[in-house]
Amino acid sequence: MFHPMALTVICALAGAFVLSLTFVPAMVAIFIRGHIREKENPIVAALKKLYCPLLRAALTMRWAVVLAAIAIFAGAMVLFARLGQEFVPKLDEGNISLQSLRIPRRPGRIDGHAIQR
Repeated sequence: MFHPMALTVICALAGAFVLSLTFVPAMVAIFIRGHIREKENPIVAALKKLYCPLLRAALTMRWAVVLAAIAIFAGAMVLFARLGQEFVPKLDEGNISLQSLRIPRRPGRIDGHAIQR
């Protein structure tokens, strides 16, 4: 039961990816005309002011950044090993889907007994 749904999601994501690279730029080129000017968003400008000093510090202390990344990854692997089996449920994809149907009763009979008139 899980496999068809997963396949559907993968196909939908792949289709959206292909359309975002082909159809959307073509439609933008067709429908957006005229002079387009680009200006910086105030939120992006504020984030750049925070990011640039952090980037410079990370580039000057690159070995510390690499060691911190390795330590974080190792910690994540330790936590992942301790998660247990309930994190990834066991799926039996060979299940058979059953549907029960009731036999329609005949008129004049209730629970297999004839109605006495």
